[in-house]
Amino acid sequence: MKNITTLRLLMAFAMLSFVTGFAQEKPVTKLLKSYITNSNQLRQTKQINNVLSLFDDRYKNNIAYVGLSGIVKRSTIGFEQFSEQLSDNIKNKNYNFQMSIEDIVHESQKERAGTVSALVNFESKIDGKVAEKGTILMNIVASLVRGEWKIIHNNTVRVSEGSDIGNCVCYL
Repeated sequence: MKNITTLRLLMAFAMLSFVTGFAQEKPVTKLLKSYITNSNQLRQTKQINNVLSLFDDRYKNNIAYVGLSGIVKRSTIGFEQFSEQLSDNIKNKNYNFQMSIEDIVHESQKERAGTVSALVNFESKIDGKVAEKGTILMNIVASLVRGEWKIIHNNTVRVSEGSDIGNCVCYL
């Protein structure tokens, strides 16, 4: 009787470990969520290192920005430029930028690298008024760097869909 009970407990533990192993969040997805959480808290914490610590110092971001008028602007920034942007955002006390994940479109996690693609809603405000809102398609590549998961690359397509500041109120 004791052997059967012990065997059942071992089987239950093994099955629970197996099931929870599949339910664990992938490191690359954790990084995306941490990036958004820490970025959203930046205005209150003023701790840019909470954001920057998620990125490798060789980080690159390719950005395509589609404005309300439909004009496309493309740029590439590195870690230093990204750091400067965060610092500038903190200094501008009237500015607030918030993001939220709408959908995780794709995840792929390997032993030493992973990628996640997500639709992210954003809203930037100046003096409490919506300066811009829209959607970002974010494709993040993360890698194991010196024993820690870091974001090493990002491809961003940012589409502006509305603004309450300017000559008109516009929504697509």
